[in-house]
Amino acid sequence: MLNKLLLSLDERVLFPARTRYLVDWLGPHLGDSQKILDLGAADGRVAHALKEKVPADFMGCDVHVAPHAQIPIVPYDGRTLPFEDRSFDCVMMIDVLHHDVEPALVVQEAKRVSRRHILIKDHYYDNRWDFWGLQIMDYIGNAPYGIRLPYNYLNDSAWRSMFQALDLRIVHEAKFRYNLIDPCKHVLYKLAISEER
Repeated sequence: MLNKLLLSLDERVLFPARTRYLVDWLGPHLGDSQKILDLGAADGRVAHALKEKVPADFMGCDVHVAPHAQIPIVPYDGRTLPFEDRSFDCVMMIDVLHHDVEPALVVQEAKRVSRRHILIKDHYYDNRWDFWGLQIMDYIGNAPYGIRLPYNYLNDSAWRSMFQALDLRIVHEAKFRYNLIDPCKHVLYKLAISEER
């Protein structure tokens, strides 16, 4: 019963609102890309919505290929992306990395297959209250779908340390909430990939 209630809440209210916010936040940072990989695309709904504002080709990749996906999606083993080096102008990851216990390995693979940029939208926390709020919202939005929930959120220092270790330069950063009642702290990073690889 609880599972059905959470699914209904997500499909009718939370996901449509989240998609609208994401299109507004991500769209301006994708305009210089013609070929974009949505890593962790789920069913491709967000990328499909972005296509209306961004004239680019979107390809999805996920460990679970959803039926009735709205963009082409290829399966992924969670570690090695099934693409050649520098295959995309940009790799975007939307609320993906906190679901992995080794996010740096995922970002390293994104760097390998991208020519120019990586765009990450995820979460951050400053204290235990932030962390607990993220856990609650993560459970509501993902548990009904059977998505793994390691609750591996990073704070500001951990994000920066990871990018430095991977030789990725932050060209744009924004911290935000979707609205006044949003309990989650969101962060957006646009990362430049060095030409010398």
